[in-house]
Amino acid sequence: MATNSKAASAISSIPDSRKLLDAVNSMDTRSLEVFTQQVIQLLAHRKSAGNLSETEALLLKEIYTLIPERAQSRFSELSFKSEESDLTNEEHLELLALIELLEEKYAKRLEKLIELARLKCMRLEDLMLQLNLSPHFISA
Repeated sequence: MATNSKAASAISSIPDSRKLLDAVNSMDTRSLEVFTQQVIQLLAHRKSAGNLSETEALLLKEIYTLIPERAQSRFSELSFKSEESDLTNEEHLELLALIELLEEKYAKRLEKLIELARLKCMRLEDLMLQLNLSPHFISA
């Protein structure tokens, strides 16, 4: 009976889903992306709870590590400005440096995913499905 009481208490402490969705809806796009990745990471951790080795846990942490918000925001800003052909030479160089940073992050992420897939004896595609990861690196 004490277990049921604990469960009921835990459920009653969960915020109303409508309020939670309203709070999520009020987030700016970048914050929502970060929050979404954190929820996906939490879900992946729960799915494999108790089955993770220290190596797997470290690889997952590295896979979900995002680039700094400032760099992501600046990349988005410069990318948009580039579409309008309004970049200065300095901004163009900055955009190229940010693209290099993103490509490096994507490559490292892919290396870690491949390493984790090998460790778990899985195909990369299956691992990405299990982790609910897109093949496109939306928020680095």
